[in-house]
Amino acid sequence: MHKEVIYMKKVLITGASGFLGWNLCKLLKNTYKIEGLYYRQNFEMTDITWHRLNLLEGKELTKLINTLKPDAILHAAAIANPNFCEEHPALTHHINVYATVAIAESCKALNIPLLFTSTDLVFSGGSGNYSEDDFAHPLSKYGEQKLAAEEILQDEFEKTLICRLPLLFGSGPAYSNNFFSEWVSKMNSGTELNVFSDEYRSALSVEWAAIGLKLALDYLLNGESPDKVKLLHLGGPERISRFELAKLISKTLKLEKALIVPLLRAELPMPAPRPEDVSLDSSLAKMILGFNPLALAIQLQNSKNT
Repeated sequence: MHKEVIYMKKVLITGASGFLGWNLCKLLKNTYKIEGLYYRQNFEMTDITWHRLNLLEGKELTKLINTLKPDAILHAAAIANPNFCEEHPALTHHINVYATVAIAESCKALNIPLLFTSTDLVFSGGSGNYSEDDFAHPLSKYGEQKLAAEEILQDEFEKTLICRLPLLFGSGPAYSNNFFSEWVSKMNSGTELNVFSDEYRSALSVEWAAIGLKLALDYLLNGESPDKVKLLHLGGPERISRFELAKLISKTLKLEKALIVPLLRAELPMPAPRPEDVSLDSSLAKMILGFNPLALAIQLQNSKNT
């Protein structure tokens, strides 16, 4: 009696060893055959094939994609530090825009779908609760680069779905640097933590971001027409300031030593302008994908236990 062989669709994930990519790999590796693309850091994870490549090497990138022939690409790699993008616009434009277009060209040639992760920072922050139809006007180079990539993908590539993500928190690989681990470390030690009280986001755990992206990937690979929707918001369920988020983290995780001090954006000038309110309306993703993240306090508790 022959054992039935179940074909697992192959997905290439860029930025697979990063904060988001690490969580994507954990979630997706039991559903898809994962080819993980990384540059600086890789890590041990069962059932994933790793490929080291600099996204600046366009010809090598195209060659690898043509060799692997994945069923889809989930493009999560980016230089996502707004201050770094502001100070190094040429380098970061190459990674955030040109490399994205090169990946999209390969997807088009292979006739496969592309899932692209973007950001809430494409908005100016003047109103908040932004829907997919609202006018995008970024304040920073990072936002400009992501919006430029979005516009090219929407105009020139049919099998593309763009998912804008908010501020992400949660657990990642030991080597990853993210604000959440830094905040928790300072709260644990009783070190003063200065946090903006006039910057609002739709914060979301990275675990729930991975769930939303899996739903989007399933949507693309299960025969749904990308022409129906090409842009979705995957924001958290609550509009919250960074200061209120820090207090919620302290309360939920029972960090009694926390010394959280509110700070205004104007009090700490940075290279990249910081929008006031880029909270997202994610009702379309709920309708199309069934994306319905839990309350922030529950997400935080689950992140602690991950």
